[in-house]
Amino acid sequence: MITLAQMKRNITLDFLRICACFMVIFYHYFFYGPKLGKTYSGFSYDYIFSYGYLGIDVFFIISGFVIYNSLRTRDVWGFFKARVMRLYPTYWICLSISIIGICFLSDSALTSRQILINFSMLQSFFNVKSIDGVYWTLAIEIIFYVLISLCFFLFKGKIFTALVSFWLFCSFLSLMGYFDFGFFESVFLLKWIPYFAFGLCISFLNINDKRSKIFILLSFASFTLLIYRTYIRSENLAHSNDFNINPLYAALILTFIIAFFIKFLNFETSRGMIENIIITLAAGTYPLYLLHQEIGYAVFSKFAFMDNFIGKVIFIIFLIAVSCACIPRLEFSLRKELVKLVRGYEKYNFYKQS
Repeated sequence: MITLAQMKRNITLDFLRICACFMVIFYHYFFYGPKLGKTYSGFSYDYIFSYGYLGIDVFFIISGFVIYNSLRTRDVWGFFKARVMRLYPTYWICLSISIIGICFLSDSALTSRQILINFSMLQSFFNVKSIDGVYWTLAIEIIFYVLISLCFFLFKGKIFTALVSFWLFCSFLSLMGYFDFGFFESVFLLKWIPYFAFGLCISFLNINDKRSKIFILLSFASFTLLIYRTYIRSENLAHSNDFNINPLYAALILTFIIAFFIKFLNFETSRGMIENIIITLAAGTYPLYLLHQEIGYAVFSKFAFMDNFIGKVIFIIFLIAVSCACIPRLEFSLRKELVKLVRGYEKYNFYKQS
C-alpha cells in the first residue's frame, strides 16, 4: 500500500512533471514555433522534438492520478478551495508577466476585455482568445475537476464507479465515430477523459493494493482508448499541419512513458541533492509551462541574436530560474492574502448562520 510519505511527495510524479514540461517547451521552441513561422529552429535535428506535444497527455494522466487522493481526503469545499489555491495565484502572476512581456516585446494588441476575462481563467467558455496559447489546457482541467468532483461527492462507491465506466463508454463511442455527441463531446471531455480516467484508476489501485477487478478493467480500457486517441490525434497533426509525425511512434512513446510511470510509481529514495533538485524543478513546472510560449516567441522575434539553439537554451534556463526561485515567493505572498480572504468569508458565513 502507498505510504504517507509517498502521498506527500512522489519523486516519480515529480520527474514525469519535469519531463512533460520540457517536452512541451522544446516542442514549441524547436518544432511547432518554427513550423508556424513564429521562430527559427536553429537546430538541424528539430524532428527529435516533434513528439513533444505528448507532454500534454502526460500532464492529464498525472492530473487524474493526483485528483483521486485529493477527492478522498477532502470534503467538497476543501477540494475546490485546494484547487483554487493551487491554480489561481501562480496563474495570475504568470498572466501578469505575460501581459507586460507581450505589451513591451510584441506587436500583438491586447484589449482590456480580453485581459479581464483571462484573469478569470474562464476565457475559453466566453469565446475570448487566451493571452498565451498554452492556456487551452486549463479549461480542460477545470471542466474535469468540476465533473469528477460532482460524480465523487454526489455518487460515492459503486455508483461513482458506474459513472466513470459510462463516461469511458461514451468516450469509446465518440472516438470510434459510432455516435455524435455534438456539444456534449466538449462538455464531458470525451476526447480527453481516457487520460484522466487512466491516472485516476492507477491512483485507486495504488492506494488500495490493486484489489479491485473493476478498476483493473477500467485502467486497461482507458489505456486502450488513450493510446487510440493519441494515434488519431497524431495522425491529424501530421495531415493538417504537414508535420513529420508518425502516429505509431507517438503511441509507442506514450506507452513507454506510461510503463515507466507504473514501474517506478512507488520508487523510494533517500532525500539527497538530486531528489531536492527534482522536487524544486517539479514545483516550478506549472509557472514554467504558463510562461514559456508567447513570451518566448516575443523575445526571439524582438532579439534576433536569441533566435538560435544556444539563445533558446539560455532563455529556458532563465525561465527555470524565474519559475523556481521568484514566482514561488510571489505566489506564497499572494496565497497568504487569499487564505485571509477565504477565512474571513468562512467566519462571516458561520456568524450569519448562527
